Amino acid sequence: MPLATFPNIDYSFWLKNYSWENFSSMNGMITTMKNKKYINNNITPENITSNIQLKIESYIKKNDDDVLFEIFKLIQTWGGKSSGSNTLKICEEWENVIQNDVYKTYKDKYREFVRLMLDGKSIDSFYSMTNKNIVMDKIQNKNIGLNIKGLSFSFVPKHICFWSGQGDRTKGLPILDDVIAKIVYKVNKAENVDYNTFIEDINTLIASLNANLDEENKFIPSHIEMALFAFSGNYWETTKTATKEIRSNPKIEKTDFSEVKIIIDSFPNQIKNTNQEKSIDKEESKNISILTLRKGDYLKYNDGFLYIKKSICDKINIKIIKIDSKKSLKYKGETYLKFIGNVNSINLIS
Repeated sequence: MPLATFPNIDYSFWLKNYSWENFSSMNGMITTMKNKKYINNNITPENITSNIQLKIESYIKKNDDDVLFEIFKLIQTWGGKSSGSNTLKICEEWENVIQNDVYKTYKDKYREFVRLMLDGKSIDSFYSMTNKNIVMDKIQNKNIGLNIKGLSFSFVPKHICFWSGQGDRTKGLPILDDVIAKIVYKVNKAENVDYNTFIEDINTLIASLNANLDEENKFIPSHIEMALFAFSGNYWETTKTATKEIRSNPKIEKTDFSEVKIIIDSFPNQIKNTNQEKSIDKEESKNISILTLRKGDYLKYNDGFLYIKKSICDKINIKIIKIDSKKSLKYKGETYLKFIGNVNSINLIS
């Protein structure tokens, strides 16, 4: 299980600048769903979120399978174009009977997922829908798989978010998708992160951030995810997150840009884009020599980063590696500074 390393950003600032409509890829998906007549023609990026909320509130008051299907389609559309053909296929097969399954249709499966959500079993609903790390004896109808083929690890949390907030996405559980997986856990896919651990990690961060805040300014879990998405969306297109292919003209110029560099350096084996590499760091490309460090010169700490002895850092050519001098550790009387450069520039000898 990868460790959480939340970027050191101004979460209040980015939360204020959150805009799913501006940063997501839903526009194309709205067009596709309209063309297929799966959603109403009056749906726009500006009103889709409120439409989802209204329909969920309506369903909670009176269960209706037609409304349930509308909610499913709208959340998939809201999630953006990465759902693409999978969403269309699920919609086509929504009423089809599935052989060898306790729940006969996708409609039945989704209805059961929602039942778990409304019973307050959000974590169980995730594991049941994904069939990942599922604890069967926690599910009322055990020994069943509730997964819908094509509903990905990145999209199940979007449904959980809306349903756990009873339609209000800002009060629901935070969304764990590939974007969050990359910038927090430094892995490419949400499926590589345990959902329950993600919730716990966000709550740990919140406890730290809220320690000195007035009640009215305190964060809730969804705030952290929204701030992270705003930060990421400002610098990357969704499919380019954590790569060197940052936006050439971000709307918010250079705010917390040092964290962008740290995230990029966490993926040293990615394909390099020459033009973007220059915009990220002109100096790094000038010096590609390998620095050799012996065991006593560095520490691999449990936050997932490398720390190098300060006395060594003072002697080397700083262009070879990158050091965050504000982040340090004390070990056996020695000070170690946080390394934030490309790990390929270091040769570690045990």
